[in-house]
Amino acid sequence: MTPPPFRNDHPLRRAVLVAVALAACAGGVRCAARNQPAAHPGPAEPVREMRAACKGWLRWEGGKHRFEAVYAVGPPDRLYAEFAGRIGGTQAILSVARGRLLVLIPGERRFVEEEATPAAFEALFGLRLEAGQIVSILGSAGTRRVFSIDGARERLTVRVERDRLRVEPDTATAGRDRAAGGFQGLELKFQEIERPLTLPIDPGLFDVSVPRSFSRITIDPNAPGPMLLP
Repeated sequence: MTPPPFRNDHPLRRAVLVAVALAACAGGVRCAARNQPAAHPGPAEPVREMRAACKGWLRWEGGKHRFEAVYAVGPPDRLYAEFAGRIGGTQAILSVARGRLLVLIPGERRFVEEEATPAAFEALFGLRLEAGQIVSILGSAGTRRVFSIDGARERLTVRVERDRLRVEPDTATAGRDRAAGGFQGLELKFQEIERPLTLPIDPGLFDVSVPRSFSRITIDPNAPGPMLLP
């Protein structure tokens, strides 16, 4: 039997504000960046294993959405994130490893599993990015620099200031191949950052298994917008 489509009006859209955080990769909260170094292509250093806990604010078509998450990244493109529910507990779990993208929604016993392609990230989060680009951005937490990422839709500028991370579209390319509205900005404020790690991350963390009681939801390619937004 073919799993039911993951509709845009599904209540679990809010749950995965999660990944949008990942997809932090392509947003932009305007920031006053005086005395910041000039942006340059790509991250200034390779991704290293690290863990972080943060609060985030996502702007989408004029709305502002708040979330809390803990995550871990590992080179070259591994990611694990847990997003807190409104009244405690885990609202959603995101795992990206070896070309696989998995989202678990424990409260509904449902999951999404796809290849971790730019098209899949765009369908789910509205951001056409490679998994490695997402990991590069989130893995820069705790540093202090400015760099650029070339997404499929536009060039993105990432600003990292120790305990804050902001991403915004480059003004010269913003809007190219993108309809009006949509993703407008993202900011992460870190409560805890562990780098270097006191203990290495267990590789099994990134290989999340789907519980047998969970039912699969497929991506609807005809959905009018990102399927995992509130």
